[in-house]
Amino acid sequence: MFTVFKNHPRYVIAAVVVHLVVGILFAVSFHWTSTPAGSLPPVIQIHTVTDKQIQEIVRSPKAVETPKTDPKDEAAARRQRAEEQKKLQEAERRKEADRKKVALEQERVKKQQKQLEDKRQEELKRTQQFKDKIAAEQKRFDEDQKRQEQLQLQQQQERQRQQAEAIARQAESKRQATIIDKYEALMHQKVKQNWIQPPSSRKKVCIVKINMIPTGDVIDITIISSSGDPVFDRSVVHAIKKSSPLPVPPPEAGLFNVFRELNFEFGTES
Repeated sequence: MFTVFKNHPRYVIAAVVVHLVVGILFAVSFHWTSTPAGSLPPVIQIHTVTDKQIQEIVRSPKAVETPKTDPKDEAAARRQRAEEQKKLQEAERRKEADRKKVALEQERVKKQQKQLEDKRQEELKRTQQFKDKIAAEQKRFDEDQKRQEQLQLQQQQERQRQQAEAIARQAESKRQATIIDKYEALMHQKVKQNWIQPPSSRKKVCIVKINMIPTGDVIDITIISSSGDPVFDRSVVHAIKKSSPLPVPPPEAGLFNVFRELNFEFGTES
């Protein structure tokens, strides 16, 4: 039934109208017919119209007459439909233009966002490179500072070592000088004890070079500065030979080289 109405709506409406008219006429006829008293009313036979009969009526070309249409109205309807179609097409073109415009705007925004992102990434890259450069410079500065501190520490340690060595040398020189002075005094004392003073020995000085061995034994005596009095000079040489072995520092003092060739000065003050 619904399919018939969908496919032929005018025919179905016409059939419904026919049924309504028949029903109304039947109702009016029944109302005005007189019925004798005591007699039964006539039997009314109602025939049900099926969907199949309705479809046959609809299919019958004589069932419903198509109303005639005015050509002017048909032309106006066609113009109206054309205008509506044109409006629809124009609206569709505007929609398509809007869609293209939106697509272009989206593409532009997307491109702009990509440019901004690329720029941001480039800025991040430059920032990271700058940070890396600063870190490298700081590292080099720290390394240079550390090397400088190590160099200063080494220089300070070297100065302290040199000062310590200088102090040690001074102490050693002082110790050696003390030992040398001590044994030279002992030599003068021993030579003086064995010296036979000549009569003419007043205010005379004789300097001789004495060669000794580690035991203090004198192996050679050479006059390097005469007193001007040969007798006085010979008396000094004789006294040194008689005093051999002369007193020398012990080997552990490490000073024998000083006494190996010793310039020995001997004289009188008056």
